Amino acid sequence: MNIRGVVWILLTVVGSILSAGVSLHALYAAMRMDWYQDTLITTAYCLSPLLCFPVFILVRHAKRRALALGLLICGFLIAYFALSRRTCAELGYCGSAISTVVLTVKTRAALAFLAVAAISLVQSASGERPGKKSA
Repeated sequence: MNIRGVVWILLTVVGSILSAGVSLHALYAAMRMDWYQDTLITTAYCLSPLLCFPVFILVRHAKRRALALGLLICGFLIAYFALSRRTCAELGYCGSAISTVVLTVKTRAALAFLAVAAISLVQSASGERPGKKSA
């Protein structure tokens, strides 16, 4: 096994651990969420990260996985921003929209989800996994 294969496996292990953590966090958030307000946005907020682990594990083609995770992270960040903006507007402590976006992206869940998407993007940029037999 060459260096490229070891790096690929290491990225897969780190991505799997992070994506499992993101999915577990989503499960916890879904149990604690108020489902009576903004049901559609709440569903997107909980479902996007919940699908992170299954997408990372089950989608084998690296470019398709990177695209799917990119779409999931976009949906998650939009829903997270909308929920954060709604909460701060109700409580009256909103700053600018940019400050809300920055605070949203700086959370652990968003950073871990972004890391999973970045790992998948690095894997797709490096080509197919080493040792894969062509059909």
